[in-house]
Amino acid sequence: MLKKIMIFAMFILLILGALLQNAYLEETFASLSSQVAAVEEAFTAGDHSAARSRMEELTASWDQAQAALSSLLQHEEIDNIKAEMLGLAALVDTDDRDDFFVTSARLQYYLEHIPNTDRVCLENIL
Repeated sequence: MLKKIMIFAMFILLILGALLQNAYLEETFASLSSQVAAVEEAFTAGDHSAARSRMEELTASWDQAQAALSSLLQHEEIDNIKAEMLGLAALVDTDDRDDFFVTSARLQYYLEHIPNTDRVCLENIL
């Protein structure tokens, strides 16, 4: 009987851990996504100093979250986000309007896609 209780308790802990991981990913990526939107807004308005400032804030937020995310996500996903962020920062610095929105859209896609692929749901389990 004790063995069954322990197995059930471990199962519950596993489910709780997955739900906490999901909540952390959702919150972190929603915050990063809103920061990318703020960079886009400032860049579109032509306020380059604000765009640079918001890009620095975004980079700082990413650097802070990256350590925890590297233990939860595949490294390829993290590398993709980092590459897009570096590219976006360079485009903000050089005021390259042609490539800015393409890079920003790719970054937003990664930030929205990753939590969906790691979400605890039947579609991802099967």
